Amino acid sequence: MPTTRFPAEPDAAEGALLDTFYRDLAQADLQPLWRQQGLMPDTPPLATLPYLWRFKELRQLAERSGDLIPIYRGGDRRVLALCNPG
Repeated sequence: MPTTRFPAEPDAAEGALLDTFYRDLAQADLQPLWRQQGLMPDTPPLATLPYLWRFKELRQLAERSGDLIPIYRGGDRRVLALCNPG
């Protein structure tokens, strides 16, 4: 059975879709865990703010992550963390 090889970097069209997707995540105060480093800081953050994430928006963005982030590009766990804007 032949092995399928995937490019490590997206092509220009896919890159544009990813850029838009990551910008939309940031505007919704979400962070994709597959791109985070240092998830366990030595000290907790100093400030938090009351914030409400809307399910409809979260679901749409989560579905887009499944379409745009394949396993070979770090999407073996497509997790979106709720990131307090404070």
